[in-house]
Amino acid sequence: MAYYKDIDMELTVAQDGDVSHDEDEDAVKNSISNIALTVQGERAMLPSFAYNAHQLLFEPLTEDTANRLAAAM
Repeated sequence: MAYYKDIDMELTVAQDGDVSHDEDEDAVKNSISNIALTVQGERAMLPSFAYNAHQLLFEPLTEDTANRLAAAM
């Protein structure tokens, strides 16, 4: 039995007609990816939920950038 489950991001249909899911390590990877890719305001029920690291994507790797990245968490 799987300890962690998450929806399959490719939305493939399982044999029972439901959307298939990922389990354990793949489910955790999906969840982290979803959090990292969420832009502020994108989730209607949680508009303040976001990880705004995308703003720092092409910034030079400096101590200031690392501090800003840590603060975004």
